[in-house]
Amino acid sequence: MAVKTAPSPLVPTSTAQAWVVRFGGESAKRLDLSADLQLAAAVTKGLPTKAVDVAVKSGIVEQEVIYRLVVPKRTLQRRRDAESRLSTDESDKLTRIVRVVARAEIALGDAKKAQVWMREPNRALQGTSPIDLLNTDVGSRAVEKVLGRIEHGIFS
Repeated sequence: MAVKTAPSPLVPTSTAQAWVVRFGGESAKRLDLSADLQLAAAVTKGLPTKAVDVAVKSGIVEQEVIYRLVVPKRTLQRRRDAESRLSTDESDKLTRIVRVVARAEIALGDAKKAQVWMREPNRALQGTSPIDLLNTDVGSRAVEKVLGRIEHGIFS
């Protein structure tokens, strides 16, 4: 009989928990992201542009990746100047990146290893680097599938 254990508090079991694990409790509290439904509401409303700054400062994603995958540089600057929020689509993309990078850190056991892995071409992803697939839900699912294989000790 298999013994079920509670998930580790360091292993995100939801997207909202990925924010908490990666950014720490205070950032998550400020954004009111303690549960996936709250996160979904925040994404629909549009995350504050400060969420981009938090993601970059925390080292989860480089500014250039934000400009390429989430929101163009000039658009982000206009939103900051107007004190407006990210769009729903931009918020969703940022959330997706945070979720997948948090999972990579857990699967690989180290933030630095995850950053390198995310940027290198991956054979299991037909030579595409994982970070380049995070602009779509389908691409991010492919990356998460590879991470699942790594978590289970299958060479990928």
